[in-house]
Amino acid sequence: MPRSSTHGGVGGGGIVCMVLACACLVVGVAVGVLFPDGLILPDNDKAPVESTQQMEQGIEQAAGTCAAGWQGMDTGGLPGVSTVQMCAEPRMAFVSFESETMAAVGKAPIKVKIAELLAQYSNNEKAQGDWRLLVGKRWMVFAEADNITKLQQQWGGDIENITADDGAADTDATDDAGSGANADAGQ
Repeated sequence: MPRSSTHGGVGGGGIVCMVLACACLVVGVAVGVLFPDGLILPDNDKAPVESTQQMEQGIEQAAGTCAAGWQGMDTGGLPGVSTVQMCAEPRMAFVSFESETMAAVGKAPIKVKIAELLAQYSNNEKAQGDWRLLVGKRWMVFAEADNITKLQQQWGGDIENITADDGAADTDATDDAGSGANADAGQ
């Protein structure tokens, strides 16, 4: 090496490495503070979806005993639905699906149907209340908010609000599309 050369490149590289190390440390601390449970959460879906009887018992533990007994309902032709059960008192129902894929397909039409029923019976005092859906990977439970909160503590899942308005918007859009087609056909 010539005598006039310096080792400035080594010093510059060291400074860059030190700045990057500090940046990584700041990001690590920020992630630790903002996400104390971690970025990847463990699966908390504990519903006994393989057994209708265990689903009923679990819901009754959270919401109270079904006075009139659970009623099996027709699946309504929805593919992938394995069970639909309803309790009249207290008002609650659950749906279980054959697979996560079928659940992803079937949840939306079921939610719309529940909203339509709430709208249809909105004048009935039994249909009024603070209704919620608790949704897991292969199941859905419909009940009043306080019961859903208790059940979520047992089974996990995500709570979704549901109102009569959720189904009314879809019905209005369908009616508008249908009436437009009929008006054009008459001309």
